Amino acid sequence: MPDDLLLALAVPLLIASSYLYALTESWWRRRHPAGPVPYLPGRAPRAQVCEQVAAAEAVVADAYARYGDLYDTPLPDTGRLTAGGSP
Repeated sequence: MPDDLLLALAVPLLIASSYLYALTESWWRRRHPAGPVPYLPGRAPRAQVCEQVAAAEAVVADAYARYGDLYDTPLPDTGRLTAGGSP
């Protein structure tokens, strides 16, 4: 019988303690907001972003220097019909 009483009191106690924890946690977060997170993409220093953009432009320029003539030459006409019905 005492075990049933402890079990019956444990559930409301757990619910009440969870409510109190949530209440105090929200109160604490409202009064002590977190600062900015330094590792988000929008929080990077402008110099670092400019360096990343310059590195990306260098990669694209290098790739175009190597493989640009593959894109500049027209495809040979094979004589097959296209989707419009003309060769």
